[in-house]
Amino acid sequence: MLVVCAVLAMEYCLEQQLDTQCASDEIIVVDSASYGRMRLNRCVHTDYGFIGCGTDVTDVLAGKCSGRRRCRVVNIGTLFAASRVCPTDLKSYLEATFTCLKGWNFLSVFITFARLTFYVCHSVNKKSFKNVKSGKACYQG
Repeated sequence: MLVVCAVLAMEYCLEQQLDTQCASDEIIVVDSASYGRMRLNRCVHTDYGFIGCGTDVTDVLAGKCSGRRRCRVVNIGTLFAASRVCPTDLKSYLEATFTCLKGWNFLSVFITFARLTFYVCHSVNKKSFKNVKSGKACYQG
């Protein structure tokens, strides 16, 4: 049985480190991540005409963090530099949502196809695959 233990939604300013951690028997799943100047907040104080620019970086952050118990990104700007869509002279920030899933004994497989990310877990007995989001079996062997 797969149990969702916590959902964490965070904003990370450029000068901050991303450092998130689940309990010892849980793994991180990145649900969503955006990088840019999506709205005024504690990271972006002034609208210079570029509020609303941003891009989906879920795949990038999932590749770095999903399936681990702890994830640390020291330099947010460097990790997402290739994804930047806002003017470079204006501050951007990262907005991310993580879920901690109970089940340290699960092997997480992340498959990205056509900008859809499927989170699949392989059970300990190696006889069934389940979609983490829906809990439905994808394969019975």
